[in-house]
Amino acid sequence: MITALTILAIAWVPIITAAKLWYDLRLWFNREIKGTSNKTVQHKAEWLIVAITTSPAVYQLSTQTALPWYCSITLSALMCAIFIWVLFDGLYNLFRGYHWWYTGSVDADDATTDKLLRKYGTAAHVIKYAAFVATIIFYIKYYTA
Repeated sequence: MITALTILAIAWVPIITAAKLWYDLRLWFNREIKGTSNKTVQHKAEWLIVAITTSPAVYQLSTQTALPWYCSITLSALMCAIFIWVLFDGLYNLFRGYHWWYTGSVDADDATTDKLLRKYGTAAHVIKYAAFVATIIFYIKYYTA
């Protein structure tokens, strides 16, 4: 049976993603549309904050599998990280008027993931989504309700 804490953990990841999305869209709007800011996204620092704020959800999700703790935490962390990456990238693009698969303009402050997606194109997107699906399938396989 799924617990209330597990439901909260599942809900927490999209909530953190929405907060990160709102913050980055606000920066983009102020810089690109209004021209009132020159602040750029600090990718490493901001994603560290995302990792820290999602760690309770990762922990809770990891306690719900039949895997050894080190495998369970790794799987749960990967699943959450890739979920955030997929959802954030796609929605960020859509809200800015681009298509879901857009990998950003070529700017000095581009994320490393954008650079990898541009460099390897379709193959990188296939790997990204395959990893997304694989982590979910493995999590479901080892989930112990």
